Amino acid sequence: MVARPILATLIRNVISIKRMPNLTRSQLSRYGIAGLSVLLVTLVMLLLNPLLAMTQSPFLLSLGAVMVSAGSGGFGPGLVATALSGLISTYYFIPPFDSLSFNWVSSSRLSLFLLEGVLISVFAGKLRVARQRLERTLLQLQSSEADYRQLAMQSQEQAKTLEAIFSAFVDHIFVFDQEGRYSYVSDSAAQVLGLSPDAMVGKTWQDLSLPAVIMELVDAQREIVMATGRSLKSETDFATENEVRFYEYVLTPLSTDSSRKAVVVISRDITERKQAAAEREQLLQQEQTLRQQAEIAERKLDALLASIREDFLLFDHDWRVAYLNPQAEITMQRPRDQILGHRIWELFPDLVGTEYYHRLHQVMREQAPVQFEYHYDTWDVWFDNRVYPSPEGITILCMNITNRKRGINLSRDRLTVPGIGLL
Repeated sequence: MVARPILATLIRNVISIKRMPNLTRSQLSRYGIAGLSVLLVTLVMLLLNPLLAMTQSPFLLSLGAVMVSAGSGGFGPGLVATALSGLISTYYFIPPFDSLSFNWVSSSRLSLFLLEGVLISVFAGKLRVARQRLERTLLQLQSSEADYRQLAMQSQEQAKTLEAIFSAFVDHIFVFDQEGRYSYVSDSAAQVLGLSPDAMVGKTWQDLSLPAVIMELVDAQREIVMATGRSLKSETDFATENEVRFYEYVLTPLSTDSSRKAVVVISRDITERKQAAAEREQLLQQEQTLRQQAEIAERKLDALLASIREDFLLFDHDWRVAYLNPQAEITMQRPRDQILGHRIWELFPDLVGTEYYHRLHQVMREQAPVQFEYHYDTWDVWFDNRVYPSPEGITILCMNITNRKRGINLSRDRLTVPGIGLL
């Protein structure tokens, strides 16, 4: 059978579909399959018509083209395949042949085919949409599952990291849930109580028979923290088999949502700090006692030095006056504040280079005491000086012996006869 105009037109339409610029690749593929399916079915029917008399069942193979088009492309390509198949079958295989003329018989057969094609296109389109949704859902599930696995792995790694960090802490960490059960216990915290974390998780302190005198207070504080949402700090002591340990702890609210509340308790052993504070307090008390005793001794010494009639002075290594008693203040004929802290050689520059000057330097240098008498020409006064070395410098006890010296000289004058001398 020779080619006919409608077949050439179909081929041109299929080729023109591929050249349409506004179609996407997906649309081009779907509608291209519909056109190619109808073309292939038409060629097969034309080839088989001499052998199988396709005019007896002109729409048999056309339904296959409709099913392929609707199944792969959806409702639109199915309708296109239905329309093209109906026109081609009417033109080639329904009398009068090579014509699109209709009678009631051809119209009925064509209408039934079109109805079947529309129904097939509708159901195939819905099936395709459902399949696409299912595929998207499966992809989402696979992606969600992969994300979940990744999150689970990350959570496990983070949990291991946190566990390692908590294990390295010197602090002890407890987490209580809303009912007061332990939901997490660090290794160091469990060791303090002589238990293991696995033995404590999921249980209350009553289940573990922990000391009520401590835990009742902690339980009440936990309730306060959950009710107020504010942290709370406190201290307690815990008796072990060998000693009493002191701990400070902080309760902090931890809420993942409004229905699930928890409290984190972080405690720290402050026994050494307490002991150090007690020792420091004891040392301070001892120091205060020693200071009081020193002040009493100093007052006694001041009273003693003030009662003696000799001049008492203390020079430091730089020859500054570090101390003098009231009698020395009277002797030096200056106010006390003009003497203390000043160099003795600046107060009395006329003493520089005298025997007094050399004797004091001798004691400072040799660290050996000396006693000597010295006449201070400026005042015409005799002094008996006893100089002692000390860790701070030198100490001087000085007595005015002018009257005694003058009495000795007077006696000598009385015993002297002119021209004879001392009898």
